[in-house]
Amino acid sequence: MDPSESQGGHSDGAHESAGSPPNSTHAQFAQALRELSRGEQAAAALEKNLSNLESKLDEILASFEDNMPAADEKEPAQPPTGHGKEPANGSGNDGNR
Repeated sequence: MDPSESQGGHSDGAHESAGSPPNSTHAQFAQALRELSRGEQAAAALEKNLSNLESKLDEILASFEDNMPAADEKEPAQPPTGHGKEPANGSGNDGNR
């Protein structure tokens, strides 16, 4: 008996006497591998979607950057003129009251 046990007969006997744990363990392992595979597929899909979203955001930001320098050039010239008139009008109105 010792030779068969050392060659794996003991472990086979242990698995046979407690057949549920090894089968359960193998089933759990198989289930874990299936879930892992599904998780990896979901992660790959999310990465693809995030890459697409990043590309779209880059395009949007690039279009804003193309439009912003023109707007920045106009805005600095207008606000000082507008701000210069507003306080003068505001103080003139206050002086008239």
